[in-house]
Amino acid sequence: MHRPATRRPKLTSHQRREALERRASGEPLVDIARSYAVSHSTISRLR
Repeated sequence: MHRPATRRPKLTSHQRREALERRASGEPLVDIARSYAVSHSTISRLR
């Protein structure tokens, strides 16, 4: 049997927490995204 395909997270839990703090402080999404080499939409979806 095959295991279901799982997608690895683009950011670690530490990076996610850090990105949320940066976003809360008013840093532009594009700048945060560039620093992690992800799209701005990835950052905008973080909760």
